[in-house]
Amino acid sequence: MSPKELKQKKLEDTHKALMTLMANEKIEDISITELCDLAGVSRTYFYHHFTSMDDVISEFQVSSIVAYMRALPSKQILDLSTMMQHYFRLNQESYEDTLILIRAGKESVLIKAFKSVYLYLFDKNRISKSQLTNNKYWADFIAGAVVNMMVAWLQDGMTESATAMGENVAKFLSRN
Repeated sequence: MSPKELKQKKLEDTHKALMTLMANEKIEDISITELCDLAGVSRTYFYHHFTSMDDVISEFQVSSIVAYMRALPSKQILDLSTMMQHYFRLNQESYEDTLILIRAGKESVLIKAFKSVYLYLFDKNRISKSQLTNNKYWADFIAGAVVNMMVAWLQDGMTESATAMGENVAKFLSRN
């Protein structure tokens, strides 16, 4: 296993262990030792890579979204509807973990992760630019709006498809 693959595996194992623990106890009650033991990583690894449990969540979210987006067809620019459809599909696939995070009040971590990926895709010219995207608050707005929609959608039982949700985001943000 390459160093990059090993790093990703440790992140995935740590995140999985954290989700397992959070399903049964409050995040404040989870010790680093307990997390590391369940994940099969050392405390040194944890403190070298993270400053908090929220960092584990955020890093995993960013890693997952970026990996998912990289797997998309390599057309140069993603339209908003397509990007959002894939975001909703990713959360649909990992809805149990996302619901654990929501119950733990970790929406702000999800928003931070979405914003980081959005800015990454923006910097890589994978997202079309408009006058709105030049506003310094745009990334905060889009991240909060989309994550709040995703939370409501998951809590409502995902009655609409991920495709419909992506199209909804695009409609809400269109100028028509």
